[in-house]
Amino acid sequence: MSAEDDPFKRFEVWLKEATEAGHLQPEAMALTTSTLEGKATSRMVLFKGFINKAFTFHTNYESRKSKELLTNPQATLLFFWEKINKQIRVEGFAEKLSDADSDTYWKTRTRESRIGAWASKQSHPLQSRAELEASVQKITKQFEGTKDIPRPDFWGGFRLIPNKIEFWSAKSARLHERELFAKKGSSWERSFLYP
Repeated sequence: MSAEDDPFKRFEVWLKEATEAGHLQPEAMALTTSTLEGKATSRMVLFKGFINKAFTFHTNYESRKSKELLTNPQATLLFFWEKINKQIRVEGFAEKLSDADSDTYWKTRTRESRIGAWASKQSHPLQSRAELEASVQKITKQFEGTKDIPRPDFWGGFRLIPNKIEFWSAKSARLHERELFAKKGSSWERSFLYP
């Protein structure tokens, strides 16, 4: 299947274009979830590849975004690359990755990033920067002499399984091109939308 008909191949082509265009973090994506009160909320996370045709990212399972996804797994991802005038919107539902998949990614992280994951109580109130730095020092000391810092149980990955993927390209006179792939059974239905 060509990139024209396969949304995942198309995504990879556009991500490569954005990377080659010099975007600082082309894998950055806005993740929108629903709060426990039913309001939309967004933040940036990093795309870490596909697992079984799903977009993956990693976080603290005790963070606000994780609690929201575990309560209501419906979510949206948005990639925007100004230098190539393209964006991709992905709608679907999220689920936790297996421990094995989370461990595989964990092993690619630097020692400092692993310590940071242990030290940060993500999304919880922080009294001061000094409190965070003290936590980092404590964890650094705790794992001193440990070659392979293990992944904490409270940290791991999610995958967003898409049911819609929209590709948007800027065109002149604001007559932008919008192409929608919608999941229909085991295949994707391709259509176009007015700008």
